[in-house]
Amino acid sequence: MLQRTGVLTFAIALATTSIALAKPAPPPLDARAAAEKLEREARDTSDLAKYAACGKAYLDLSNANPKAAGGDELLYNAAVCFESGKSIGAALQTLALLRKSYPTSRFEARALARQGAIHARIGSYDEAASRLEEYARKYPGEKDAADALSDATYYRLTFGPDAKAIANVTYASKLYGARRPAETAAAMFSLIGLYERTGGGDPLIAHLRSYLRNHAPSGGPEKAIIATAKLGEALWHQACPIRQTDGLCVKFTRERPIAKLGIAKVKLAVTVKQCGPTSTPKVVVVPRDAGRTKEALQLFAAATRQFESRGVTDPAALAAVARARIYVTDAQLEPYLALGFPKGLNFDPEKRAKKEASLKRFNEWVAGKQKLGGAATAGYEAVFSMKEPTAAIAAAARLGQLSQAFGDALHGAEIPADVRTGEFAADKIEAFCDKMTEVAEPLYARAAQSFGVCATKASELGIDDSFARLCVRELALAEPKTASDEVFATPGLPTAVTLEPAIRTSAALSPAFQTALAKVVETERTGWATPACRAHAAQFAAITKANPT
Repeated sequence: MLQRTGVLTFAIALATTSIALAKPAPPPLDARAAAEKLEREARDTSDLAKYAACGKAYLDLSNANPKAAGGDELLYNAAVCFESGKSIGAALQTLALLRKSYPTSRFEARALARQGAIHARIGSYDEAASRLEEYARKYPGEKDAADALSDATYYRLTFGPDAKAIANVTYASKLYGARRPAETAAAMFSLIGLYERTGGGDPLIAHLRSYLRNHAPSGGPEKAIIATAKLGEALWHQACPIRQTDGLCVKFTRERPIAKLGIAKVKLAVTVKQCGPTSTPKVVVVPRDAGRTKEALQLFAAATRQFESRGVTDPAALAAVARARIYVTDAQLEPYLALGFPKGLNFDPEKRAKKEASLKRFNEWVAGKQKLGGAATAGYEAVFSMKEPTAAIAAAARLGQLSQAFGDALHGAEIPADVRTGEFAADKIEAFCDKMTEVAEPLYARAAQSFGVCATKASELGIDDSFARLCVRELALAEPKTASDEVFATPGLPTAVTLEPAIRTSAALSPAFQTALAKVVETERTGWATPACRAHAAQFAAITKANPT
């Protein structure tokens, strides 16, 4: 009995060893032929059910003998059938199984690329980009590797992260730059928008310089013009040492206000020194860095020359050059704003020398304003002839600011010393400020007209950039009763926002309420923050409590 048992044990062991050493047999020919027949029928009929059956048949063949030769091909065929039959989940799982089970297979590269394509088709762009990036780096010699990396870069530029988009373009430039210079230039150019979106500054400037130095000839004149103008724009912004306000290197301060346009006349205290409404700020122009400003203006001029000499018609290049002309004219607007109303004027007839000196200074100020303002006006009006919508909106906004600034300078003028002193000082102050208001009113009307045209055209064209919003904001402040209820077709908030008509006229507003509104205007210019919101809310609550009616 023991002897028979020993023989049986030996026989089982021998059989097991033989099975382990034997080479796995390929799938039966009839089963493989049946799967191939299903595949042909599915292709001929485009029947999704037959495609799914084809995929299952190939998968069953693979599962029947996983170690058999050609198992990788069976899995790949199954994945192709599943994908064609819209069985996307099954296709992805089968491709993943192929790559895991046969990491050195000749089908591994095709499976990886197919995974990326499938993920892109179903909107899983992060996964798609990851697979395509892996494919391009693992198999750079494949004919479609560059295209795969290009697709991955597109997904990264659109959905992020930005760092991977930059890494992809840098890698492609090193690997394919010499063989595909035009495509490499296009990829490097596409990063400009990414750097602008992430804050610009030194990284943007460095990238633009690199593009112009290394890729501009391959990218074509249109892209070279755009990059040149954008480099000038980046340097122009960087030349301002403070945060710009509406694209200008200015900040706002206030002095004690004593009157408001359109409010009933009141006797003015002789201790005050300024005319003007509570909403009239004092504009302080901050000097720009001379070196960066000079280079920016040179780049703007170069972009304009290239555009005009090469007969470029590309809309993006036109927009870049038109925008450059706005900045060139801004270089004239800022000195105009810096030319403030002269202080310390004295027109006392009994002090002849002071009176003549004051008249000379006042006339020089008027002449300077007219000269600088005329040049700036001509510059902005010239932009209209370029027929570029966004630049035209910007030019209209700047023309409104130009008139508004002159009106503010007059309406907020310092009251001369001889007016503020002596007998009947209060009456003289009132008369002086009334005259300044009379001169300023047409300027304000012209500004409101420019802002109105700007806001209306922006709404019609669907433009919602910083200049369009500037026009809407200033128009609402200048003419709240006539401002458009809906400025843009697509609001920036989840719910629609409209401007409700005022329930009280400005003539009925208390001085405290006027001051509170003026502070809101100033915050609107400089930017909102949570503490400011709370402070404004508390101030209006206190005013309402003190005067419920």
